[in-house]
Amino acid sequence: MILVLFVLSSCDREDDLPFELTAEGLVGTWEQYQYRGSTGIEKFETEYESTGKTITFFSDGEWESVNFFECEEGEYSVTDQILTMIFQCDDPVKTQLFRLKREKDQLIISPSCFEGCFYVFKKI
Repeated sequence: MILVLFVLSSCDREDDLPFELTAEGLVGTWEQYQYRGSTGIEKFETEYESTGKTITFFSDGEWESVNFFECEEGEYSVTDQILTMIFQCDDPVKTQLFRLKREKDQLIISPSCFEGCFYVFKKI
């Protein structure tokens, strides 16, 4: 009986996953490893490899980026798996929203793209 209970309780539970899709769950440095998109006719994806493009989320709600955004710093928040990024630079776009998803240990960030586009990040 105890063995059955253990087996049933160890199946894909939310708290068994490597990180939460919350502001606290994003804290750390993430590197982009892949880009996925669509031309409207067909889907495509880049090779899964290190790009050197990173976003670091800090516990105080600030972020820094290396080679990912034109703006290198700002503030962020997460509500209902929507990441709000506020850019602190002269970029004409001051705020951008991204949908968040999780695939195993990967963070998927999706901006508003008509045909669908996804940036795949891995925590480093």
